[in-house]
Amino acid sequence: MNHVFKAALFAILLVSFHAAIAQKMDSLQIYFPLNDRNLSKTAQHTIDSLIYNNVLIPGQSVVILGYADYLGSKPYNIALSRARAENVKSYLEQSGFAKENIKLVIGKGKIERSPEKGKIGYPDDRKVQVVIEKSLAAEKPSPSPVVQKSKDITKLNVNETLTLNNIYFLPGSHEVREESLPTLDTLYNILDKNKKIKIQIEGHICCEANTPDGYDIDLHDYNLSLNRAKAIYDYLEQKGIDPERMKYKGFGKTRPLVPIERTTEDQNKNRRVEIRILEK
Repeated sequence: MNHVFKAALFAILLVSFHAAIAQKMDSLQIYFPLNDRNLSKTAQHTIDSLIYNNVLIPGQSVVILGYADYLGSKPYNIALSRARAENVKSYLEQSGFAKENIKLVIGKGKIERSPEKGKIGYPDDRKVQVVIEKSLAAEKPSPSPVVQKSKDITKLNVNETLTLNNIYFLPGSHEVREESLPTLDTLYNILDKNKKIKIQIEGHICCEANTPDGYDIDLHDYNLSLNRAKAIYDYLEQKGIDPERMKYKGFGKTRPLVPIERTTEDQNKNRRVEIRILEK
């Protein structure tokens, strides 16, 4: 079997492998600065958060794929993307992942794009994908939603707040998880029946030490609490609530309920979304 045929066969098998796992797996993104192969503090925090929230769990089978943007030569991008993947692998192993559960580590080089005039590469392409095989994931069971009763919010005075329990987000993301929908639908029903109520949706985070707000891995900015509040605003608007009745604001970690977080419970108290009554 000559080398050309072996390379072609490997490429076919690799493409087939990715096509087969795509339907069964989740893909998580870890981003890197330009020309950097090392995990930044932000990237480490992203992985730590994924592990803490049981999105990444030791015992899962994962595939690690490194990428680069179109800047640089092909050999350079292959080496850079491979080094990024290897560094993520090392960090996962340090965090409790067994070597046998890391099924593949590969540098795929650049992501094909057409260069744009005046643009220095694509930051979204400087990444590592961690692909999780769902069938082996020991997923954390979601708590049963406890739907808040309408009297909770309708009895609030102007400028008083109510914490929305059972609102869940993907780690480091502003995307609302499906388990949150019963609580959001209850809030919608309350607002729909009480047309005079105007609210402000306020997002808060925990655990950040070096930045006033959290990093949003979807939008690549440090406005996580604001983006989460807006996600709830958008949901209510799409359901039919007049946007003139709502505002949204992110406070980051500037208004903690527990100033010094010593336990997971402390963190959960600070990681919250509140509804403030503006008018009623």
